[in-house]
Amino acid sequence: MRKILIATALCLAALQAGAAPQFLDGSDSALDSGIMPKINMALSKEGVRDPLSAQYHSLAPGTVGDYICGYINLKNGYGAYNGFKAFQYNLKKDSINLLTAKPGEITWNLSRLVFSFSGCTEVLDLPGET
Repeated sequence: MRKILIATALCLAALQAGAAPQFLDGSDSALDSGIMPKINMALSKEGVRDPLSAQYHSLAPGTVGDYICGYINLKNGYGAYNGFKAFQYNLKKDSINLLTAKPGEITWNLSRLVFSFSGCTEVLDLPGET
């Protein structure tokens, strides 16, 4: 029984070691190296199953306050990517907000307003109000 537990632990460690966020455009190089682990932890707190498999692009500081803005692509429960969504990470509150609404949807204007407080609407060039 002990050998089975050790083998299982080694397999899980090997799988975890290969998982790392992907930065598709190199925009992570402008950020402090300690920020990405905090973003991954915030994603875990929000219930994201596999934050280490996330794909990122267009990472940049927000123009207002202590925010990091960018686009993130997360895996769903089946292991497939959902598509890129805008996000903002609040450095002071250690919290993350994903923009799930799309232009034309009822909640778009309110969601866009929330992103405007961090300056992420300008940084990410989000479409205007509908």
